[in-house]
Amino acid sequence: NYLITSDKFKMKKVLIKNKLPTANFQYFRTGREKIMKGLRYPLLVKLTLDHCSIGLDTDSLAHTEADLKSLVMLKIADYQEPVLAEEFLPGRELQVTVINTLHGPQVLPPAEIKYLNKKYKFLTYKGRWDEEHHDFKSTSVIPARLREHERNEIRKMALKTFSALKFRDYAR
Repeated sequence: NYLITSDKFKMKKVLIKNKLPTANFQYFRTGREKIMKGLRYPLLVKLTLDHCSIGLDTDSLAHTEADLKSLVMLKIADYQEPVLAEEFLPGRELQVTVINTLHGPQVLPPAEIKYLNKKYKFLTYKGRWDEEHHDFKSTSVIPARLREHERNEIRKMALKTFSALKFRDYAR
């Protein structure tokens, strides 16, 4: 459903309702909201209504409450839309594609994003789209090496997510 998935806040609410894992977060509409207790830093501040890493750069990580307040206000002012501050989860980043076939949704083999940059491990806008930028050159997508039980768990989560978000045709 495009209306749900085009808004990260609405999408996260559906994931939570369906008991699917998602990083802890706070939604900011104005930037003047009181910061929730219990959020673990660093927090990745991202636009709520844009995709394809728009608005994500190397300065999108907040390491303190002061960083968070400043970054939230800056992103809201620059992009004129709400933002999410989401706990940054260390570890591997996998991409999982689900396609709808005549036999129902099928999960394709997962891919993994590999980062050569040791300072931050998330895909910036320039890392995704600017072929001349060092972030682009230091990121690659490779087949994910997974154990059988990891593949099975990912497959189950991908299918449950596909269903919960009412996807059709394909999703990643």
